[in-house]
Amino acid sequence: MTVRSREEAIAIATQIGEAIGGDLELEVAKLTEEWDLGLVEEPADAPQRYLILHKATPASEAGQPPNLDAVLQELERKGTPVSSATLTPSSRGKRLQWRGGGRKIVDGPFLESKELIGGYVVLEMASMEDCIAFCEEYAQILLTATDQLELDLRPM
Repeated sequence: MTVRSREEAIAIATQIGEAIGGDLELEVAKLTEEWDLGLVEEPADAPQRYLILHKATPASEAGQPPNLDAVLQELERKGTPVSSATLTPSSRGKRLQWRGGGRKIVDGPFLESKELIGGYVVLEMASMEDCIAFCEEYAQILLTATDQLELDLRPM
């Protein structure tokens, strides 16, 4: 969603949590933008885009996401630009691991994968293979500061 502040993102997350109901955990995180990666200069009127992640539950891992149509339509009616996507169960994900100069790919499921994510990048790629190739290049930038890295990839 695009908002004016972190506080507004948290208020919307609260609204979404109330719509889902029950015992749940939501994470609110600022999206990584091109300027955060040093690819372009940050615009003076840069948007504040946040992701709200409903952390995995047995129902979501079984492929049964909550129905948020009504709350998303209400946000759009109020003028909050929102896009929504459902991550596939972690069993369809992949974890790329770099340790001491080597890299391996591990197939899901990952019980803790969403808790490990330090940031979020939404990529539109033709295939998982294209996404892995992009992440190989991205990892080389991140690995200049460390010799250990994990990236979780989840289709939407």
